[in-house]
Amino acid sequence: MTTNLFGKLLDLLGDQPGGDDDAAQQEREALVDLLVWTMFVDRHVARAERSYLAEQGRGLKWEGVYELDLYIDASTRRVRDALGSETAEAAYLEHIVARLGDEQARARALEACQALAEADGDLAPAEEAHLERLRAALLG
Repeated sequence: MTTNLFGKLLDLLGDQPGGDDDAAQQEREALVDLLVWTMFVDRHVARAERSYLAEQGRGLKWEGVYELDLYIDASTRRVRDALGSETAEAAYLEHIVARLGDEQARARALEACQALAEADGDLAPAEEAHLERLRAALLG
């Protein structure tokens, strides 16, 4: 498992010199949305997954309107609203992908989702299907 998931992503999500801070924050928010969705996709949030997300989030440079914890709460509501509706899930995924930036950032986001899904030691069929869907959307 990745030792510092967000640490690997920071360089790609706006911590480069001369980067656009607004675009970088949008990428961070998209990443959090994607991770929260990955955590909920099997309708079972394991303590290990929740702990993993919280632990890794502490290293994220967060410049959002709301604190990271509040953003995660809002993201959780958005995910719960979308889950189970193919149309809503497709629109949510499209919105996330549009905010993720370049191919390298998308590949790393997929890697982060894979690590989160495996954090509890059990990759459920719903998680496997979700990761395949993400792979197709993020990597084409």
